[in-house]
Amino acid sequence: LSYGKLGNGFRSYLAVKGGFKTTKVLDSRSFFKSLTNVSQIKAEDEIPYDSNPDYIPKITHIKTSSSFKGQGIEVYPGPEYDRLEEICQEQLFNTTFTIAKEYNRMAYQLEEKINAKRIPMITSANLPGTVQLTPGGRLIVLMRDGQTTGGYPRILQLNESSISQLSQKRFGDHITFELL
Repeated sequence: LSYGKLGNGFRSYLAVKGGFKTTKVLDSRSFFKSLTNVSQIKAEDEIPYDSNPDYIPKITHIKTSSSFKGQGIEVYPGPEYDRLEEICQEQLFNTTFTIAKEYNRMAYQLEEKINAKRIPMITSANLPGTVQLTPGGRLIVLMRDGQTTGGYPRILQLNESSISQLSQKRFGDHITFELL
């Protein structure tokens, strides 16, 4: 299995029938370097899997999307969206945001800041795709491995499709929010 030059998207996933036979961490066999001692799979590495001599693996489906190239990320208002001043709401949808170097499967941070007044709140539930506003005005978009609670205002919410689209962005890419 090999890849050429990066075209559409940034990440891909490989599934093996029967699964990989590696150590489970938090009931997962994924290679997320922040949680495991495995930082990267290298050429010639051998990873045990549940092999069946009668099974010949085939690539059955490759899914790519032209939406990976687009900047627009569709969002819904979050629980604290209405607590933002109107000028800050407008700023959310009139700003082109840049993916910061702080991004991974837990969260994406954005470079540009929103000049909002502090919104006090207690710790509340979060979902994948929640967009939080920090006291410093920075936006954090929680991804599928993000925390389940937090104390920052939840000003926007991405749907599943938007989370997938954002997950294909990398440091320096640009996005805009589009209200649904």
